[in-house]
Amino acid sequence: MSMRLLTADPSAIVVDAIQSALDGVPVGYDMPPGNRKLFLTLGAGAQPTAATQRWTLTISAYSHNDAGVTDHTDAQQLWRLAAQAMLGHRLDWPLCDVAVQSGPMDNHDANLGVDYVYGALLLTVACI
Repeated sequence: MSMRLLTADPSAIVVDAIQSALDGVPVGYDMPPGNRKLFLTLGAGAQPTAATQRWTLTISAYSHNDAGVTDHTDAQQLWRLAAQAMLGHRLDWPLCDVAVQSGPMDNHDANLGVDYVYGALLLTVACI
């Protein structure tokens, strides 16, 4: 029987990497303020090895005016910049790898009444 270890928390490196690539666009795990923003979720998953764990990072990119009209091109660009930032940091501790799992795709936020662009990245995180 192999011992399972806890992985390091990747949440800080995720926000730092994405925030630095998006120059002033609010990014957070709680819905950030404003019409142009990135909302993130991060969930732990399976441990493919005793030394790593997979995490799913979802990125929701919002870009709309006060009337609720979405700028899909800008929202797609925000999502792509965030994904590229994470791919560029895929070997920064505690990350071992980052891959696009799905997206970007258009979706609708019924609570806010606006469209947004959504996608998910699969992070492989080292155990501590």
